[in-house]
Amino acid sequence: KMILITGHRGVVGRIILDQVEMFKGKTWIGYDILDDLRDDILDVDRMTKVMKEYHVHKVIHLAADVDLSASIKQPARFAATNYLGTRRVVEAMRKAGIDKIVYASTNSTEFSTNPYSDSKQRAEDYLLGLDDIKVSMVKLDSVLNSNGKDYYVTRGSLLDNLIRTKYGKIKKAKIYGNYY
Repeated sequence: KMILITGHRGVVGRIILDQVEMFKGKTWIGYDILDDLRDDILDVDRMTKVMKEYHVHKVIHLAADVDLSASIKQPARFAATNYLGTRRVVEAMRKAGIDKIVYASTNSTEFSTNPYSDSKQRAEDYLLGLDDIKVSMVKLDSVLNSNGKDYYVTRGSLLDNLIRTKYGKIKKAKIYGNYY
C-alpha cells in the first residue's frame, strides 16, 4: 500500500522524507507541481489516476503556497492552492476510494488574518466538516523559515519531535487525529 504525499518537494516534505524512517523505503509516491510532470493539485483527473495507479490508501497533504508577502499581493492564488487545492485533493480521494488524509496546516490560523492564514483556515474548516473522510491535522508551528536547502525547526514543533524521536532523544511522538 502506498501513501501519496502532496508537496513532497517543498521544505516540510523534504524534511519529513529525510528524517522519518518509514518514508525511506518505497512506501510513498510524491505529487508535486515541482516535478517534471508539472503535476498540479488542482487537476482532479490526474490526481485520481495517480492514486488508482499506485494503489494509494492514504494521503499526506503538505502542498501549499506559504509566502505571506506573496499572499497579500496575490490572495486569489493562495485561495486556489491552499483552499481549492485541498478540496480537489479530497475529490480525487473520493474518486479513488481513499478515506484517510493527514493535513498540514499552520498555527497562524489561530492568531493571524491574512490571505495565507485565511486560506489554510478555510481548508481546515472544510476538512473538519467531512463525514466520509477521516482527517488528522497537524499544525507545523513556525517551521518554514527557509532559504535554499537550509531550514529551521523550532523546539517543540511537530518536526522537532519527529527528528528527536528518530535519534532517541524522546521515546515517542504522538500525532492526534480521528484515526491512527
